[in-house]
Amino acid sequence: MGKFQKHKTLTLLQQLFLINGKYKNVIKSYIKNNTLVVALKIKPTENSSEYIVEVRYKKGYKPTALLVYPNLQEFEGKRPHHIYGFRRDKAILCIYDTRNKSCEWNKDMVLADTVIPWVSTWLFAYEYWLITGVWHYDEIVGDKKDERND
Repeated sequence: MGKFQKHKTLTLLQQLFLINGKYKNVIKSYIKNNTLVVALKIKPTENSSEYIVEVRYKKGYKPTALLVYPNLQEFEGKRPHHIYGFRRDKAILCIYDTRNKSCEWNKDMVLADTVIPWVSTWLFAYEYWLITGVWHYDEIVGDKKDERND
């Protein structure tokens, strides 16, 4: 086998096994209709609130992360602009740029090592934004990366 051998894309069952093996805070996890669904509690820092997030992944599509609990809060009457919208009244977290084919996610990645840590980082940035109104992480605006703090 060569040094630069292509990684094999994991099955949904393998992804599920890796998540359940790495995280002890999983509330529910299952595969139904060719879609992996995992709900877990995430506390980004020791002093953070505890959140319940649902990650959904259908093979061939990009994963999504929904904030299940608590509901998304506002800062001075505004929602954070780092969401893709809502599904079933739950915010879909903007953890990567879905419009850009070269975004951080690709089908050969392990959800437990990418998407779930990205959700934790999003929640940390969100908590800071709730206090200051400033988003302190790089953003993707259009097709160009932007390091703004608004």
